[in-house]
Amino acid sequence: MKKSVMLELHRSSEGNEKTIQELKSLMDLIMGDISVKDEPVISKTLVRLSYDPDLIIRRLNRKVGKHKARLREGNWDIDSYESIDEFFNDRSSRSTCVKLEDLEQRIQERGAAQVAKELEVSRATLFRKLKKARENGSDIVE
Repeated sequence: MKKSVMLELHRSSEGNEKTIQELKSLMDLIMGDISVKDEPVISKTLVRLSYDPDLIIRRLNRKVGKHKARLREGNWDIDSYESIDEFFNDRSSRSTCVKLEDLEQRIQERGAAQVAKELEVSRATLFRKLKKARENGSDIVE
């Protein structure tokens, strides 16, 4: 359901055109409408803003942007540690990158599906990361 707001701008005020342009830009962002009516009799400019709050909420809550898939080498399960301090002190056993040759060897030994599962990524992501590392000439897969 659309909602509307009426604004009155005094004609004697400076910057009304700039204000109206800024309101138009704002309404474009939220997919709303703006109508401007000049009333010389009362020396005011009437501005009516209409918008759909449900549409705004849907646009704000949509899932935008991809989350970067990270390789998780080592023990990332926080519940397997006795305390949170132990988890943070054991950083050296966890990594978000793997040597390219080690990864290729593991894929030959155990298969891509198993290695991808161990690293907590999909097979497609695993192969995409391998391809990117090869193209860049890197010996590390991130």
